[in-house]
Amino acid sequence: MTEWLVPIGVVVASLALTYFFCLRPMRRGGTGSAAMGGQAGCCGTRDAGSGDFENELARTRAELADLQAGPAGALTADAPQATRSTTEG
Repeated sequence: MTEWLVPIGVVVASLALTYFFCLRPMRRGGTGSAAMGGQAGCCGTRDAGSGDFENELARTRAELADLQAGPAGALTADAPQATRSTTEG
């Protein structure tokens, strides 16, 4: 029975800390603590950072478009493709 006390205590403590420092502030709509950067609860908002989210999203979309377009020297359907040699040696 005593080997179960420590794991049960850890679970109860983690649930209590999660409630008091994350769930309760989000339910109250508070501004959070200074340790959390003044965000509401554990999660930030999309407006936090004054446009940083939009800038990052634009960079990510541009990178995705570049990756979908393929590399600059990509082979096309008309270009000959290199084949692997199957020499035995």
